[in-house]
Amino acid sequence: MPRTRFVAGKGGTLVFYPPEATIGGEPTAATVTCVRSSGEALPTPVQAAEATIDPVDKVLDVQAEAGSRVLIIADTSGMEPGRKYLVRAADDGELVDVQVVGVSADGAVRLRSGVRRDLPPTSEVLGWALSFVLTPGNTPAPATTAAKQGSPGAAYLFRAEWSYSLGGVAYPPADQLYEVRRRVLRPVVTAGDVQGRVPGTAGDVEIVTDDVAEAWDDVLDGLAAAGVDADRVMNPDRLRLAHLLRTLATAADTWGPTWVEWAEKKREQAQAALEEALEAADWYDTAEDAKQAQGEQHVHFARIVR
Repeated sequence: MPRTRFVAGKGGTLVFYPPEATIGGEPTAATVTCVRSSGEALPTPVQAAEATIDPVDKVLDVQAEAGSRVLIIADTSGMEPGRKYLVRAADDGELVDVQVVGVSADGAVRLRSGVRRDLPPTSEVLGWALSFVLTPGNTPAPATTAAKQGSPGAAYLFRAEWSYSLGGVAYPPADQLYEVRRRVLRPVVTAGDVQGRVPGTAGDVEIVTDDVAEAWDDVLDGLAAAGVDADRVMNPDRLRLAHLLRTLATAADTWGPTWVEWAEKKREQAQAALEEALEAADWYDTAEDAKQAQGEQHVHFARIVR
């Protein structure tokens, strides 16, 4: 899933999925502690705060065959696109994790990918996401001192430590990194830009939207690897080609072994496009004043390695 980012002073909802839940079932209790990646407490501390456990508890009305990307559930209230859920098979209790990309009024719940086995009617559909609502005081501005010391990535990183129990068993705390930035750099590539370039059902808007978001994370990682602060990018359209090519590579990774070479070629093309964009002028706020001055540019010294 795409990395979680917040705008400084705006707050938002932090979501975490305990990996052990795919074996141990839905969480029964959870708390979270949030700090800067340096270990410093937040201006409004979050210390062992009670987390919310996704309360969804539904049943399948119709059997879902292996490979199906649709679950039929009469009551879909509380189910959200983008969320992950566990399905406990009615016949043997095996847990299957799924990600929802769309919920229809007729009870059809569309999935990111097909289920890996048959799921009989009356199989339980359970929420397992842990969440916590961050207030503006929990999302302070990035630490500018770290950025000035040459570690722009560390300046924006925060850490959530989740403690939880599954089936009465307390598991060791798990860490989650998230970002708080002065602003969130939005991608300019849309699902519509990609749909006509991918085959069949891979072009479904919900699936492509996920691919676009995941690929954007990779582009931002590429910027960070080159020492570029994403908060200072004044013209994200410069990154369009790199993002589009990376999205195609991300999508092709799920199309099977025959697409591996094609995906790698697109990934290489995306890297080349990003490097070319980094060499361009008039797109980067070197002076950190939110103004795009004449001739202002970022001089690129490092080659991107992924």
